[in-house]
Amino acid sequence: MNLFWKRITKTATFEQEMADRHELYHSFVKTEKSALLEEYKELCEINFKQAKKEFKKKSDYMASPMYAKEERFKTLHQDSDIQNYLHFEKSNAFNFNEQFTQVSTEEFSGNKLDKKWVNAYRWSYSQIKGNYSNPGEFQAYTEGKNTEVIDGQLHIISKRKDAVGRTWDKEKGFISKPYKFTSDLIAGEPFSSDKGCILIKFKVQGAAKPLHHFIRAYDNKNQRCITLLESNSKRKFKVGRAQRNGKDNLYNTISGLNMEKDFHILELEWNKEVVIWRLNGHLLHQDTHVEDMKDLHLVIGSYLSGPKEAEGKIIVDYIRIFDQRKK
Repeated sequence: MNLFWKRITKTATFEQEMADRHELYHSFVKTEKSALLEEYKELCEINFKQAKKEFKKKSDYMASPMYAKEERFKTLHQDSDIQNYLHFEKSNAFNFNEQFTQVSTEEFSGNKLDKKWVNAYRWSYSQIKGNYSNPGEFQAYTEGKNTEVIDGQLHIISKRKDAVGRTWDKEKGFISKPYKFTSDLIAGEPFSSDKGCILIKFKVQGAAKPLHHFIRAYDNKNQRCITLLESNSKRKFKVGRAQRNGKDNLYNTISGLNMEKDFHILELEWNKEVVIWRLNGHLLHQDTHVEDMKDLHLVIGSYLSGPKEAEGKIIVDYIRIFDQRKK
């Protein structure tokens, strides 16, 4: 039995660890470039034990410039910034900070979405000036009516309500039809990176089938969908990727973690060799079938895969996007 969820670091603990690491890293970098460390390293080159032997009397040594240097060395050695530097100098604790720099953040301040978000798939927003539901789905997308920003958090709500929405018919094209449920989705602006990372703090409510909450990154160039997470129930979700042509799809289904109990921090990291999924720092999945991932955009929302009564929401606290740190 896979009990990985018992090893997941609590979200508050994981966030504190990230904040502490960030603070320590900036202290480390500041010290690394400081005149203080340069002075300390120069003093480290002196063999004070050998220097003492050159003086016949201890009092003569204590009156010498060499003694003053030894005392200075002892003082610097106890300096908290230098101690921090020495502790982390040869560790890999700052691998993330050294590789990435934050280039974008969405904290959902105010009482409505920023204009960089649209309530539709990016391609439908530009081509048909609105949204649509895929064939086999049982909700109408309301293009913003089911999206709320409350106390710094995004809420995308699915509920029972009669509505008319668009869907795709392979013979007729886009058509309007009645639905008994409504939901929403949002799509962000494209971003480009050969080596990047996304952190999303989220939780779900009402994740019982047939209601599915999802966080995806669409790669339009390669006609690919990266599923950061899609709920199948409150204790089961999948991660992975799919091609628009339906070929070479690769998913991993994960069970046990209650996604309604608390917020969790979802992470997608990629480079030219691998794509990695983590939850609160815990490895979930990785994919080595990597293509060009320069042009991605996030899509967050919910859909219903059946007519059964289902209501709920996905709540997002923040989204942070990182790019490769330039040396």
